[in-house]
Amino acid sequence: MLSHDLALPGSLARALSARTGRGVDVEALFSPQTTARSAVADLDDRDLGRYDAIVVTLGGNDALTLTSVRAWRRELSAFLRLLVRTSGRSTQVFMLGVQPIRSVPGFGGPFGTIADRHAAVLNEATAVMCRALPRTTFVPLTARPGVAADRFRTAEDYRHWAGILAATMAGPLDAEHARGARPAAESPGGDHAP
Repeated sequence: MLSHDLALPGSLARALSARTGRGVDVEALFSPQTTARSAVADLDDRDLGRYDAIVVTLGGNDALTLTSVRAWRRELSAFLRLLVRTSGRSTQVFMLGVQPIRSVPGFGGPFGTIADRHAAVLNEATAVMCRALPRTTFVPLTARPGVAADRFRTAEDYRHWAGILAATMAGPLDAEHARGARPAAESPGGDHAP
């Protein structure tokens, strides 16, 4: 689908491939109404063990509805713990920060300012949660510099975010790839010269 190719999934696949030198498949599961509370239901019947990485983007709706920090911590923590528990032992989880709300068309006014401040508080809580979980990394997002808040997303916006994400993801994915690619002679019990 062209829209996915031009949006974050396609941009991320290209950015990661450029950084790692390997082919990348990105599968998107998207629902504009998803919140931290409803995200668990979106994972029904999904085999998370087959992924090298899982990228989570949540929080925009929670920032706009001013979800309490206590509820955000409880619901997002449950979701992230489920991801870690049900994914592969080497699967890396990358939690994107809430995008700057004021950069979203229609949210440049006073309400956008309030939601933007709330998003910053949710992002702080998320960063703390991610540090406490294994294989889980928080990735803050920034708006592309010099872009008016009254226009819709462009391919350039998604390339900007994909670059931020790929820069964080490449190291852990390269390290895991290197671990999986060690020759058998390096393993215990391999052939050794006397």
